[in-house]
Amino acid sequence: MWTVRGTPGRPLAAHTAVTRKVEENRQRLPRLDHVLLVGPVHNQPPGTVSFAELMKRAPEEYAVPPADPEDMALLHFTSGTTGTPRASSMGRPTSRPAPP
Repeated sequence: MWTVRGTPGRPLAAHTAVTRKVEENRQRLPRLDHVLLVGPVHNQPPGTVSFAELMKRAPEEYAVPPADPEDMALLHFTSGTTGTPRASSMGRPTSRPAPP
């Protein structure tokens, strides 16, 4: 849960195998607004959204909007070996594969 507390983000994507753990800790995460469940959903808790259901409602085609080269592409978290784990972002230029 430190990853949620340590970021300004308000959504959380979690596999349904850990739904119970997310629900047990939700009161400790006041900024958490959205919980996206990935995996088979049997008893969907209130305040959660099924990724599979969202995909069923999504259009068949989607145009990817242009992105600025400075936009964040990836968000990594350190392991926290020597302290609290920290978020580290990577922009698009650093996340591209190397040219052949």
